[in-house]
Amino acid sequence: MTETNSSHRFSAGFASSIITLPGPVQMSGFAARTAPSEGVHDPLYARAAAFTDGGNTAVLIVLDLIGADHLLTRLVREKVAAICAVPATQVAVTATHTHGGPAVLSGGQLGEADPALLESIATRAAEAARLALDRLTPCEVRTARGSEDTVARNRRDPAGAVDHSLDVIRFDSGDRCLGIVVSYACHPVVLGADNLQITRDYPGFLVDDLEAAFPGTTVLFLTGAAGQLNTGHRAHDSWTRAATQRRSFVEARRIGRLLAAVASRVAADARHGPARGPGPVLLAGSALTLPLQEDPAMPDIRSRWAAELERLPAGHDTRPLLEASLRWADGLESLPAQAGVEVQALGICGHALALFPGEVFTEYGLALKERFLERITTVGYANSAPGYLPTDAALAEGGYEVAEAHRFYGQRGPFAAGTQDAVVGAMIRCVGQVLG
Repeated sequence: MTETNSSHRFSAGFASSIITLPGPVQMSGFAARTAPSEGVHDPLYARAAAFTDGGNTAVLIVLDLIGADHLLTRLVREKVAAICAVPATQVAVTATHTHGGPAVLSGGQLGEADPALLESIATRAAEAARLALDRLTPCEVRTARGSEDTVARNRRDPAGAVDHSLDVIRFDSGDRCLGIVVSYACHPVVLGADNLQITRDYPGFLVDDLEAAFPGTTVLFLTGAAGQLNTGHRAHDSWTRAATQRRSFVEARRIGRLLAAVASRVAADARHGPARGPGPVLLAGSALTLPLQEDPAMPDIRSRWAAELERLPAGHDTRPLLEASLRWADGLESLPAQAGVEVQALGICGHALALFPGEVFTEYGLALKERFLERITTVGYANSAPGYLPTDAALAEGGYEVAEAHRFYGQRGPFAAGTQDAVVGAMIRCVGQVLG
């Protein structure tokens, strides 16, 4: 992290590029869904925001994908650095976590990632970054925080922690709104395993509605710390291909437009508020190596999986889940006992984006907001896809995110106790650096 310009002449630029490829692709997000896609309901994008203070420049990439693991993050950063002359260390990569996109995660049981597809996504993301840099325009930054308490639910515990806040950052050049960043913590998993159409899920409707309300504006949606938050169904409800009315495009549209309406009001209110800064563009990061627990169900459970698989008829919803679990078990001895994650904070005119890796539980984001109040926006699914990062309390309770999900992510076991303190502590230090 460097600060090389004292005048902080802040500019921002925004662009997007479609990353959807024609033809059927293997989809990601549900082990029960094994059929390829059957069309495109709405296109997937790479959206880019470029920020500079006249000396430091940073690029934020948002991908409409299930995640961006170490491989895809590295590919994007390398391509941005190659065509934009921005150092790879100054590039942040996030994913919206839609479960209606292609398989892009390597090494797990969430679909086989096609190297050609990854190359195409990274190239188009870099093209969006180049366009955003070409469009850098002096502007003012305004932030505001609203609330929406009818959408996100704690799927583990109806009385558990939920972050209802909806953050907006808007960038205005005179009468023009160049870009709007919106963050809300809720899984984009309204559509279930029965869906075979490529889709951004509810964030797509949110972004499209907001761009219609603010013509000429590029909107970036950032999924917050939403590890155990969705729209109200249990995690195991996704282990079937059965269709339900609550998990449909009609419902995704309703939720997306509801959140867009809230974001529109918050953005309008922000316009009348004071501008932030001027201030620097700073990016700070920290690489952590975190220990994993051993899967408590091994080794006995493998034989039970194999026996159950033999009893199930062909085409049964549970067969793909058992087959994925058996593949994981067969490769277990080669899996490392620890996982590397990246924590990153991006400072923009005295406001910080706290970019957490993977599926961090909502308590991670709430802890940062309690400490830094409205000077921070928390983001999940950034720069790597290590699976679920739970609280110590959740580790003791068990449940899907702790006892099972690591198998689909190709990890030896769940993250060990102390993960929350380590990750939140590292993030506090990074945010402190970019906020001064």
